[in-house]
Amino acid sequence: MKKARNYNANNPCHYCGEVGHWSPDCPIKAKATSARNQYCQPIATVASMGNVPTLEEYDALLDLGATHLVVGNISLFTLLKPTDMVLSVALSHWFKLNGIGEIILSTTNGSIKKNVLYCKHITGTILSLGHLLKGNFELHFQHENFTISKAYILL
Repeated sequence: MKKARNYNANNPCHYCGEVGHWSPDCPIKAKATSARNQYCQPIATVASMGNVPTLEEYDALLDLGATHLVVGNISLFTLLKPTDMVLSVALSHWFKLNGIGEIILSTTNGSIKKNVLYCKHITGTILSLGHLLKGNFELHFQHENFTISKAYILL
């Protein structure tokens, strides 16, 4: 006989963000397991960010703790597919993501960035330092400002 799991109504499922069940029992996770999203690498089903200050629509925040690039402006996407992922912000807030897709960065050659998360609850853009460094981008800091470049292309 399988022992019943006692869940705390204050703690959401780590997969979908809903309360009432744990991640292993998540009905959304069960559906997603059978048909994994082709645009999402299976590294995580929860994206996370640290404390996020108030952003304006065209602001960008470089977050050292972010696991993904997150954009709140749907018009930036050239390709967008639905996703069942949730976004954890500052380890206390959860938002359902509205999609995952591709954006074109405003550079001289129009670089395409894939696996970008869209969350309509986020204003501005959250840049993941880890993803930028994996993509061989260079970051240059001067006082409170920073520039991001890659092979002589300035973002």
